[in-house]
Amino acid sequence: MNIILGAVITISLGAFALTVFRDIGISMIFNLDAFLIVLGGTTLALFVGFPFVRVRNTVNDIINAYSGRRDRDSVIKDILDISRTYMKTNIRNLESKIKGIDDDFLRLGAKLLINNYGGRDIKNIMEREMAIRLVDRNFSQNLLKTVARLTPSFGLAGTVISLIKMFKHMESVDTIAPMMAVALMSTFYGVIISNLI
Repeated sequence: MNIILGAVITISLGAFALTVFRDIGISMIFNLDAFLIVLGGTTLALFVGFPFVRVRNTVNDIINAYSGRRDRDSVIKDILDISRTYMKTNIRNLESKIKGIDDDFLRLGAKLLINNYGGRDIKNIMEREMAIRLVDRNFSQNLLKTVARLTPSFGLAGTVISLIKMFKHMESVDTIAPMMAVALMSTFYGVIISNLI
């Protein structure tokens, strides 16, 4: 399924790139000044509006979301292995087995089992841990929504800044063109980044 989705996305991006850049060339859409205005302004606003820890956690959540995740079957297999080991052997064998578990949530449950917590207590602790993780994910989602709202604003700010500079140098055509490029590309970057997020 992931291969099919990846192929569809790749073909779609290729078709989009061919359509957009066929006449103008891909180098026309790169403008460092415009990009720095949008990205720098958005980053600065994030660090003013959110604690550094929250921004760092959101970056980690994004990395984890796109890194290789374990499939459901392997998690079920780990759960069955833990239960079999717990029922048939001693606690020491279970302690050595949980070191090989990649899923930290499942590892927490196994550690609670080793420490002789009852079934109801394990369920309550795991549910509380899941609720805490969901709250953290919601914070990350809200931060990304804020980024999506901020980037068009800073794109427009970059446009206004460039237009003001352009009007100060109206006597020279050579200076107007680069400033106009920054003005237009700032808006372009703001809109594109906002929609990609």
